[in-house]
Amino acid sequence: MKLKGDKKAKTRFDAVAEEMEISDGPQPTWKVDYGKDFERRMLRVLFADREFATTSGVHLSHEYFSTPSLRWLAQKIVGFVRDHGVGMSKDALAIELDRDVKVGRLTKANQEAARALVDTIDTEVKDRTYVKGELFKFIKNQTVDRAIRASIDHLDAQDFDAVDAELQKVLDVQTSASGGLGHFFVRDRQQRRERRKKYEFNGISTGLFLDEKLKPKGCPPKSITTVVAPSGVGKSGVLMFMCRSGIINSNAKGLYITTELSEEVVCDRLDASFTGVSIGELEKERKEVSLKVRNLGKKYGEFLVVKEFPPGVLTPSGLRAYLRQLESVGFYPSAIYVDSADDMVPDPGDRGRDKDGYEDYGAVWRGLRRVSYEAMAPVFTASQTSRGALNKEHVDWDHIADSAKKVMVSDVVIILQQTREEHRQKVGRFYIAKNRFGSAKAEWKVRLDWARIDITNI
Repeated sequence: MKLKGDKKAKTRFDAVAEEMEISDGPQPTWKVDYGKDFERRMLRVLFADREFATTSGVHLSHEYFSTPSLRWLAQKIVGFVRDHGVGMSKDALAIELDRDVKVGRLTKANQEAARALVDTIDTEVKDRTYVKGELFKFIKNQTVDRAIRASIDHLDAQDFDAVDAELQKVLDVQTSASGGLGHFFVRDRQQRRERRKKYEFNGISTGLFLDEKLKPKGCPPKSITTVVAPSGVGKSGVLMFMCRSGIINSNAKGLYITTELSEEVVCDRLDASFTGVSIGELEKERKEVSLKVRNLGKKYGEFLVVKEFPPGVLTPSGLRAYLRQLESVGFYPSAIYVDSADDMVPDPGDRGRDKDGYEDYGAVWRGLRRVSYEAMAPVFTASQTSRGALNKEHVDWDHIADSAKKVMVSDVVIILQQTREEHRQKVGRFYIAKNRFGSAKAEWKVRLDWARIDITNI
């Protein structure tokens, strides 16, 4: 018979926890108190990064969040991902909130806090990479915590199969950090069916006829597009036109990296492209240009960052570090333009035996692919042709300068061709040399207005 004042009997786990708490060593990571503000940021990252939500996020338990409203939101986001394999929209969360209040699953006392969480769930999170890393630790620590607690009881019962099952849960979380074990073709066929049922055109527009040849109607995330042209034909102009088109047509946030031109020159050309004012008239029409850019800012927000790096200095790792700096101020580019990767150098660990050789160019392009995966954004860059391609009527990818590995790594390769006569007429021809998202070997003629950085089909 339990008497009043008796203490609750201790479990074996409580004894272990007490022993760890009185030790001089560090506290166990699962006991970290992140605070309500950081927990809100974790859920915003889980909502925004749906790929992460469908891998690591499914292992998240709502029980470890600190308030009823946070637990409710975590349960809704994770539960929907588990059941449907896709993320939940903000509108769906609002509907679920009203329904749960009516049926009593969420008390009226917590209704306002939950509604405030839903209203701000799509707020941009600064240092998203750091928060995402902490969120993964949070999920892993929860899983390890539960596995240890459950395993102690299973050991008492000599149920080693159950212990093995608990350990497997920990391994599943760790595996999810690498995207899981992979896609099992037969078993997961229904996932493909659902994905195709909900297929969305997620490409970033190039503004060119090329978009019609790409299944996503533009260049999708985690892809590399390389623009190839002889020196002086207009590679930089093409990248700037693509940048403008991605922002205007796809509502993208653009990052323009320049290693050839200064920031001032690039910004002048982009001003001309966005406003339609000739580069030579920018000083005269400076008030009109400023007004037009301000109006674009009202419509699209802060949509573009231009950053200059000296040639021969920037590495793929350096670009990734710069992206982290942009995250710290809440800017997350959804399209990255590098003008040009020919002026980048590979990371030291990726360099080939010949320090100026064939392998180094391929290493730069592979590094840019890693950047595209981490940023979940397409990368657009440019490269020159060899001298043998000058004034040729037709140029193919085998005329690319220095290394064919640039083409091998790229998903899309388009070539701007122009003879001397076409240069006088201010026209050119685009040729799709490679296309992993549709058909290739197509050619079309365009008019090139480099005074306004504009390209139109003829």
